[in-house]
Amino acid sequence: MRTMTLTVDNDWKAALRQAGEQFKQAWKTGEYRGESIGFATPALLFDTLTPSRWDILDTLRMTKLPMSQPELARRTGRNLESIKLDVKALLELGLLESLDDGNLHCPFDEIRAEFTLKRVA
Repeated sequence: MRTMTLTVDNDWKAALRQAGEQFKQAWKTGEYRGESIGFATPALLFDTLTPSRWDILDTLRMTKLPMSQPELARRTGRNLESIKLDVKALLELGLLESLDDGNLHCPFDEIRAEFTLKRVA
């Protein structure tokens, strides 16, 4: 099972240390520990992963089938140009993958969001 965790942590130094420790542990054990993308603020997360982008991820996750951009537009009730912009952003983040035939799929069985807001010393 492939998992993506989206994190929000305003203490980027601590988040970087934690990611390094998780990498070392995965390296030692050879066990898949999931993948993560970190955001400095909730606003940055929500500006990047808009409701329409979540809808694309959910549509692909629910169907479990690769899909073309025109088909995504049809299923989400959106125009193709707006789908193309959102798909580009999701591909750059690594939340979508493009197959050899041009179809798209979400490679993650689970996408989690974790928020940690704390006072930085």
